[in-house]
Amino acid sequence: MKNDIRTIKTKAAIKQAFSSLMKKNPFDKLTIQKICDEANVNRVTFYNHYQDKYDLFKEYLDEILMDVFNQSKESFDISKEPNLFFKCLFNNIVELCFNNKDIIITLEYQGNSIIAYIIQNTTYEKLSHLVSNHLSNDLKYPAQAVSAFLIGGFTNIISYYLNTKGGNKKDIITLGDSFIDDLLKIILKYF
Repeated sequence: MKNDIRTIKTKAAIKQAFSSLMKKNPFDKLTIQKICDEANVNRVTFYNHYQDKYDLFKEYLDEILMDVFNQSKESFDISKEPNLFFKCLFNNIVELCFNNKDIIITLEYQGNSIIAYIIQNTTYEKLSHLVSNHLSNDLKYPAQAVSAFLIGGFTNIISYYLNTKGGNKKDIITLGDSFIDDLLKIILKYF
C-alpha cells in the first residue's frame, strides 16, 4: 500500500479512534464498525489497511513500542551502558503502562491470549533484535533466551504492580532498577 498523505491520515484516524475506544470499551466488544464510525471511515477503507482488529492492535502496539525503544536508544548506548539503557527502557515502559493503566487492566481481565501473545511477541521481537545486534558477544546466554527472560519478568512485574492497590510507579521503578543491576551481573560476561 502506497504511503501517500491520504493513507497516512486515514491510518492515523483509525488508530486514534481505536485508542479512544479502547479507553471506553473492552477489546472483545470493539467491532470494526465501531472503529470505522469513530474514525469516520467506511469498512472497505478499514480493510484496505488492516486484516482485522488484531492486525490494527499489532500495528498500534508496534508504533508505541518503537517510540519507547527509540527514546531509550537516544538516551543511552546499549553497547556501552547496558544497565542505564535497560533502566531507561524499563522506566519508559512503566510510564507507558501507568499512563494507559485502564486499557491494560481491561485487556488483562479479558483473558484474551491473542492479545497477550501480540504484546509479548511484539516486545520480544524488538528487544531480541536490539540485544542480538548490540550485546550478543557480551552475553553468557543466547540473546533470544535473555530477551524472553527479560520480557517475561518485566511484563509480570508491571502487571503485578498495575493490579495491586497502592502499587505506584516509584516502587516499581526502584524494584526494576535493582533487578536490572542484578540480572546484568548474571547475563553479561563483564558486568
